[in-house]
Amino acid sequence: MTFTKKRNIALAFLIVTTLFSGCAKWKNPEPAELEPVKYVYAKDGDTIGVTNMSGESLTVRLIGIDAPESVAPESYTEKTGKENNEYGEKAAEHLTLMLKDCDLIYLEYDQEMMDSYDRVLAYVHLTDSPDITNTANYRMLDDGYAITMEIAPNVKYCKEFLEAEKGAMNAGRGLWGLGAFEAKE
Repeated sequence: MTFTKKRNIALAFLIVTTLFSGCAKWKNPEPAELEPVKYVYAKDGDTIGVTNMSGESLTVRLIGIDAPESVAPESYTEKTGKENNEYGEKAAEHLTLMLKDCDLIYLEYDQEMMDSYDRVLAYVHLTDSPDITNTANYRMLDDGYAITMEIAPNVKYCKEFLEAEKGAMNAGRGLWGLGAFEAKE
């Protein structure tokens, strides 16, 4: 066998090996593991308080969404320019109503579990079903009380969230109908 032929075989082997090793990350995601927690309160439109099964109180930030501010401290407002407003109060009310009859909710985690404010990052399932459309995250977008916020590496459901946001925007649901949000370019 000539050197060129050996090199071509080795190159073909390398390409095939690389392609098949990459396939693992493109397969369907594993079924979601959901952690049951006791719902306590909605702090605002994208943050809730829960108690885990060990009795520990946790603050949970809903992954993939951003609701207008309603309880942001002055230091946060100075840092981000986002001020508390009536839209934030409406978003918080909507999340509170959505979760008011939920004793148990279920947390699904993505790649990073904590943010820089020591909040747990999660998709908040309203039942023990892994269906993303039955999460508080998705429903806040679909009902028009939040917009998408992609922060890598927690981007597992970006496509679904963008579709929910677009549907709410096009239909003028929730805060979209009140002019709280502007369409993204």
